[in-house]
Amino acid sequence: MRLKNRRPQLHPSCASALGDGRALILVCSLLAFSCGAKTGLEIDDFDAPPVFDAGVDAPTDSGPCSIERIPIQPARGDVVWVLDRSGSMRLGFDGSENLPRPFWRWTILRQAMASLLPLLGERMRSGAKIYPNPPPPDAVEITAEVACQTSPQLDVPIALNSASTILRAIDAHDPFGGTPTVEAILVAREALRNSREGRRFIVVATDGGPNCNPRLRVDPRRCVCTNVPEACQHPTEGIYSCLDDPRTLEVLRETHETWGIPVFIIGIPDESRPDLIDFLDRMAVAGGRPRNVPGQRRFFSASNEGELREVLREVIEAIGRCAFTLERAVEEDVAVEVHLNDQVLVEDPVNGWMWSESSRQEIELTGPACERANRQGSRLEAWIQRCRD
Repeated sequence: MRLKNRRPQLHPSCASALGDGRALILVCSLLAFSCGAKTGLEIDDFDAPPVFDAGVDAPTDSGPCSIERIPIQPARGDVVWVLDRSGSMRLGFDGSENLPRPFWRWTILRQAMASLLPLLGERMRSGAKIYPNPPPPDAVEITAEVACQTSPQLDVPIALNSASTILRAIDAHDPFGGTPTVEAILVAREALRNSREGRRFIVVATDGGPNCNPRLRVDPRRCVCTNVPEACQHPTEGIYSCLDDPRTLEVLRETHETWGIPVFIIGIPDESRPDLIDFLDRMAVAGGRPRNVPGQRRFFSASNEGELREVLREVIEAIGRCAFTLERAVEEDVAVEVHLNDQVLVEDPVNGWMWSESSRQEIELTGPACERANRQGSRLEAWIQRCRD
């Protein structure tokens, strides 16, 4: 998320009216969270909705300044997890082959999701699209077309408390086939079209460049091959292994800009293919939610199990656990200060709060501030103050 640095200048009498020489914009509401443990994990639980104090206060006159109270609520929304189950997800993080199942990328992704998905609690409804389809049980020969097939519906419908259902879907089949990422994103986008929630997200977890597009207008012998070079030399099936680059970026931009659905890209990089790593960066930017950490990749890069858990937690906090919404948007020409348990939080992307990219109605708490806000009995407050000239 981008930090908006603009700070409007308020009337001097507003500052003096507050007594401490600072102009405040505040909105007060009481958040009471319940905490619990699921499956033995010590995590914050949102199964019980927050309890708020008595409603919105009318503006209070303080000379030329007035203070308006607006409640801040935990943000809610819908997310579809688009999970790459292609054959390369059988590899280890370092590209090693023929490893026992516990060391597969697919297995480790499943373990990370098992421990972190419950953090979304009652805030976010989740669904899943897993691609490609498993091989047909009666298939005599597996062609490239078969290896790239993807069903036109979600594997797990969007619902609350769907973590266990998503994990069962992950466990149902082993990695196989190509990487038809675009088709999976289109299925997720269509499922989110009629979402009741205003906040909608897609999270893609993949370990390779998207392919499986037989309609690419390119000579497969000269395309960017996502497989071993010989795969793209096949006279009829080589095109399926070519990087599906123009269409992927177009669909991601359209999903974000036209449909209003940001797409996060979590990627397991193949260090032997820097060209495909660079393309994951381009996908993250086109999807509208790149990672903004100086010196690091724009996609949420995970080169080992620890990094995968870290970036997955970061995405979950951004879409749900650390996101809060105001009852209505705040105008651009007013300044905002947020209090947590009577302590002023600074507008800081590391430890404090910041506006979301979408509007001045949603904020994200960052770093330790998010952890403190999710503790039982925490109070998140803000005041919005306007001063007449």
